[in-house]
Amino acid sequence: MKKYSGIAFLLFSLLFVACKSDSSSSATSNSATTGGTDKASTSPITKLENEYPAAFKDLSIPLIKGAKIHRADKHNHNTGDKFQITFDSDKTAKEIEEYYLTTMQKKGWKVTNSTKKPRKLNAYFSVCNNGESQLVINAVPNEKNNTTTASMILMPIPNRKSE
Repeated sequence: MKKYSGIAFLLFSLLFVACKSDSSSSATSNSATTGGTDKASTSPITKLENEYPAAFKDLSIPLIKGAKIHRADKHNHNTGDKFQITFDSDKTAKEIEEYYLTTMQKKGWKVTNSTKKPRKLNAYFSVCNNGESQLVINAVPNEKNNTTTASMILMPIPNRKSE
């Protein structure tokens, strides 16, 4: 049970970091991006079918071989839509990280953060970007059934205002 709590905490933390930049948005900007309704403010996450979202496909981000998606979401934010998938794999957390780092670098993406050594629970965490989009990968082993649960978040890189 302690390990599942750790996995849940890591996934929640990853989601929090991804959404953190949107916490200071005003109601005015929110209504402007939702066509004047407040539907997005009451439901910021849209559950997608458990298939690979088109946003990942459009950027040629592959799904690691043998992965089984068990959740796909679209996070509706005024800074741009964010897409998240969670999947299980028979690969290790390290193999998943290495696969995505190698694959994305070959596609011209830059690695801006990666695990130098395993984190708590042997988790691996990486961030890549192509100048317009950012891909966050988090992989945590599930020792109970000898698989790895991984999450990937695809989001636009926020524009930074010059000061």
